[in-house]
Amino acid sequence: MSYLYRANSSASGTTATISAWVKKVDLSGDEGIFQFKSGSDMISCYINPVIKFRSSISGGTSNGILEANRKIIDFSAWFHVCAVIDTTNSTAGDRLRLFINGERITSWSTETYPSQNYVWTPVSGGNFELGKYSGTDAPTYLAHVHYCDGYAYNADTFGSTDSATGEWKINTSPTVNYGSNGVFLKFASSGAMGT
Repeated sequence: MSYLYRANSSASGTTATISAWVKKVDLSGDEGIFQFKSGSDMISCYINPVIKFRSSISGGTSNGILEANRKIIDFSAWFHVCAVIDTTNSTAGDRLRLFINGERITSWSTETYPSQNYVWTPVSGGNFELGKYSGTDAPTYLAHVHYCDGYAYNADTFGSTDSATGEWKINTSPTVNYGSNGVFLKFASSGAMGT
């Protein structure tokens, strides 16, 4: 299985935004969008076919779990995912936020949030991994991936609704800060993955 990763160095362990255009490849199994991983601890976002945004700390799931009631059912289409970590937020329900095609997901089968100012070791000093959830996950197509270290942006930074079609469309040049560990990967060329 192929995926991309880079080591975070002294990254914010409380605040981050990951925006990506995603296409599900396999109709079964877990498909990773991204994860932060340090040893056995991780924070991940993946599809199966419900989209899940969860942390697993010291081998047990804790300190933040969002499992949407909404399923991804159109496997032919690209869709936009924006995941926001902001444990500095005074409102518990705003410390983890997940948007699909600009719409904030608010209906969860499982919903727990981290304590205020909680620092995640996988975010502050682990690996940032794209297209991965576990050792057995299926591949996921990704494009226009933004990782903003230390900044919390909602989905409307990265896209907008087309007034004519009503469809969510990409903002190809969002005004964002990437922090010391953030990246923008367009994936426009298979021969130059950093493009």
